[in-house]
Amino acid sequence: RLNDFIAGFVSGEGSFFVTIYTRYQLQVQCGFSIKVRADDLELIRSIWRALNFAGNIHHIPTKRYRYRLECPLPRDPLAT
Repeated sequence: RLNDFIAGFVSGEGSFFVTIYTRYQLQVQCGFSIKVRADDLELIRSIWRALNFAGNIHHIPTKRYRYRLECPLPRDPLAT
C-alpha cells in the first residue's frame, strides 16, 4: 500500500522538525523533509502527488532534491 510505503520511506530517509518563532508573537510550525539524490526525483514527485501536491520540491545544488511539507499550528493561548 502506498501509505505504508510513504511512512516507511519518510521514517528511513526523512526528518521531522518543529520550529518555534517568538519574534513578534509565538508561532509553532512543524513538518517533515525528505532529501534524495537527483536520480530519485520521480520518487519524490510520486510522494508529492500522493499527498495532494502539499509542500514543495526544491533543487539543491549538490545534485539532490528536497521535498518539504510545513504545517503551521494554532497559537497556544496558555503560552502567552
